[in-house]
Amino acid sequence: MPKTAPATSPIFIHSLFRSGSTYLFNKFRSTDKFYCYQEPCNEALIDLDTHPDGFLKPPHYDSHMLRHPTLAAPYFYEYYCIRDRLKGLFRKSFSYEEYFTGPRLPGAQRKYFSTLIEAAPKRPLLQFCRSAGRMEALKQEFGGVHIHLWREPRGQWWSYKISDYFDATTQATYNAFQLPEVLVRIRMLASINSFRGRSVNREIAFYRSHPVGSRDSYLAFFGMWLYSFIECERHASETICINKLNNADYRTRVEHALSLAGVDGLEFSDAKLANTIFAETEVSFYESIENEVAQLFCECGYARSEVMTALGAGRAAMPPTSDALADTLRKEICRLRALAFTHWDARTASEPRIFPRVSSTWRGLMQRFK
Repeated sequence: MPKTAPATSPIFIHSLFRSGSTYLFNKFRSTDKFYCYQEPCNEALIDLDTHPDGFLKPPHYDSHMLRHPTLAAPYFYEYYCIRDRLKGLFRKSFSYEEYFTGPRLPGAQRKYFSTLIEAAPKRPLLQFCRSAGRMEALKQEFGGVHIHLWREPRGQWWSYKISDYFDATTQATYNAFQLPEVLVRIRMLASINSFRGRSVNREIAFYRSHPVGSRDSYLAFFGMWLYSFIECERHASETICINKLNNADYRTRVEHALSLAGVDGLEFSDAKLANTIFAETEVSFYESIENEVAQLFCECGYARSEVMTALGAGRAAMPPTSDALADTLRKEICRLRALAFTHWDARTASEPRIFPRVSSTWRGLMQRFK
């Protein structure tokens, strides 16, 4: 497809959940220069044809619960406004089953995304949390500006714990068609069950009722994080690390880079992500899993330099602390996280599994703080 003029070409934000995507979406929407679609592959959109008025629900409750910025309009308001154009286009498979498309979009996805772009009365902005496996195809098909938004993985994984929905979506993504080889191997190691239901809601409900233990959970999450980081960096026009937006110099560089890419009118002076701080005693848990996943990627044909760059970027984004007060607080928080692991693993141990569980406890960590 020929590239359109920079001032009118679509803009895509690619991220995983809990990485600041709603914050960035709200920044675009509040300028009034863009027509902003939040999460074009969100499974809730299947109800747009039959229950359109549900998309007018005020966003305040969800915004508070998920610690999102307060939005001026409902999350999916833009879809509601063009619902007649979208009638019959969204399919259940878009959310997870067809997450991995390779370099070409399936016909139904192509028609759906094309309609979103063409129906937008202003420059379209599409903010995804389910696009890493189709980013290359979206870029090939529509050109445009592609922004990779990411967050350091350990804090992001803990942010997933705000709701069991996010861990369930990770498992659902591992149930996708055309799952890359490396993710097939991680799926087996993480003991993720295979399940297909008549609706995405049934699938999410199944995975909510079949949680995995702490080690398997981080293994599955980090496998998807590393895949997403590598894939997005291969195809992104610009990259934003939400952890670094607290820094004034970094904000200035991001705003300038976006301006050069034809995206003007954004400023991030109110960025205030509370970075997660981990104690040294916790590090081995994460590093051992991350190193295992990185090795699997290399064994499956990924260039070691590419894998190590992604691994290093994630670790470099974690905030260092050294003062006495911070060290005390870090230890107290570590105790609470260790208790969370103990409760979590005890709860999941009784769940029936198709694959054998890789057990992991944090008793040693708890002993350090007695």
